[in-house]
This record gives sequence, C-alpha cells and structure tokens, in this order.
Amino acid sequence: MSGSPGGPPATPTGLPRPPLWPKGQWSRLLGLFAVAVAATVVSFALVSHISHPLLPGGATAPAVKLLPAGDSSAVPLDVFATAAGRPVVLEFFETTCQVCQHEVRPMCDAHARHAGRVDFYGIDAARESSATVAAFGHDQAGGCQSWPLLLDPKSDVLRAYSVTVVPTVYVVDAQRHVVYSGTGEAGVAGLDQALGLIEGAHG
Repeated sequence: MSGSPGGPPATPTGLPRPPLWPKGQWSRLLGLFAVAVAATVVSFALVSHISHPLLPGGATAPAVKLLPAGDSSAVPLDVFATAAGRPVVLEFFETTCQVCQHEVRPMCDAHARHAGRVDFYGIDAARESSATVAAFGHDQAGGCQSWPLLLDPKSDVLRAYSVTVVPTVYVVDAQRHVVYSGTGEAGVAGLDQALGLIEGAHG
C-alpha cells in the first residue's frame, strides 16, 4: 500500500514511515551543539586564566631566597641582597629540557660579556634533586656555567614569577624592577639588548 500523495512512503504494514528527523530533533541537536561550544569557550578561558602572563616591565621583582644546588650549608641565598645593587638575570630551567640544554652556551656567552656588572642565577623549575641540578651545572656546555643554580622545592618562586614554560628569563634592574622577560630561545637571545640598555642608562 502506498502512502498518501505528498506524504511519507508507506511501511510494509501500510503505516507511514516516521520522518528521518522527528519534529523537535533539530532543536535538540542545536541545543547540544550550543552546549558543546560553550564548554569549549569556558575551557579555553580556564586554561588562559591558569597560564598567567609573565610579570610586566616595571613590576617589583618578588623575593628570591633559595638554597643553592650542591651546597651542604643549607643556608638560603638571598639573590637581591647578594647582588648589592647590580642588575640580576634569572633563568628558570629544567635539566631534562632540550631547549634549556641548548641555551646554556648562549647564557654563558651573555654572562661573559657582562661579567662583574650583572649577576646571573638559574632556578630549577622541576623540583629536581640537589645532586641532579648541581651535575647539570658541571656537565653542560663544557663547564662554562659558573653562576649559582637554585632549588625551588615548593615552586613558590616559580609561581611568583608566573613561569609556565622553560626556559623563562627575567632581567631585574638595580632598583629591583623587572625590565625584561622572555621565553625559549628568543627570550635568551634578547638578554644582551636588555642588559645593554640597563648598562647604558647607568653609564
């Protein structure tokens, strides 16, 4: 038996076939799609909120008081007190980070160009052991790394400096203001220009 003219085809029992998309199905599908889009937007917003941007230029640099790797004295080093008015470079790194390993030599070269005028410090960003971090300092780049490598076992300094990737570098001037920040190879490559501007401004 055929269906009514213009209507859906009949089933073998003679009843009209149900439409492919029942009435209201489209609205439900659109509703689910809207929910999925909203969930994606919220997830992106949450991730963006968690991944804080680096500290802006002019911000006061948070205190850095950490134990040096391989130092059995167990006396925290106060970076800005030790610098005694000199600019400071902070590099956040991990020993297993290939980019960090590759950037040891450029960091050493920058350190050599500004020796005696700028203090350099490395801060372990992976809660690694003192022995592991100390070995990294001795073994990398033919032993050129000669500045203190500091341990941050509770990641307090890591969070204070909004570090989410390694390497991350900061330059802090003699007044303890952030004057430069960057990440990855480009961040390390920008050190010389930032330090040159500081040294030029102070004669």
